[in-house]
Amino acid sequence: MKNHQVSMTEDRMSQKDMPNVTDIDWSREALHSLLHIVTDLDRLPKEYNAFLQPLFNKIKKDEGLSAAALEKCKLAFASWDGQEHNGLDELAIKRCMDLWLTIKGEDYPLKKALSNPANLVVQEVEVCDFVDKHDLRRIEFDSATGEPIENSLGNLIIEEVEAADYVNSSETSD
Repeated sequence: MKNHQVSMTEDRMSQKDMPNVTDIDWSREALHSLLHIVTDLDRLPKEYNAFLQPLFNKIKKDEGLSAAALEKCKLAFASWDGQEHNGLDELAIKRCMDLWLTIKGEDYPLKKALSNPANLVVQEVEVCDFVDKHDLRRIEFDSATGEPIENSLGNLIIEEVEAADYVNSSETSD
């Protein structure tokens, strides 16, 4: 990544201090260098994860880089599945999963699952307790103006009706 590397300080940079990766004209060589370090968390720390997807999209557009990326990911996946982690962190595998998905359009079928899939339910919550505790309420919008309705049930008319009245009236009208 030649001139595009940003050194990290001990206290880590904030995201606002990091360069916008989409504004940089990434050469093929720079993207190839990125592929060499994509699984190395010491050289490409987790703080850069938010900036990788646009670069993965650029890699996808180059056939040679795509092939190299898929090969790198296959090796990482084989190491992960074969219990030979070779120092690979789960975050490195997640990066490869993202890269694979970007290029192939489908997830790689890992034999050994990652520890925390994004859609895993970690905690069950009683909805009523959660709503009461956090003072949540439903917000509705006026269909004509698009403005929020302050008291959405304010004009609700509740009428008690005997079902027998309706049943009897429909029988006599036939």
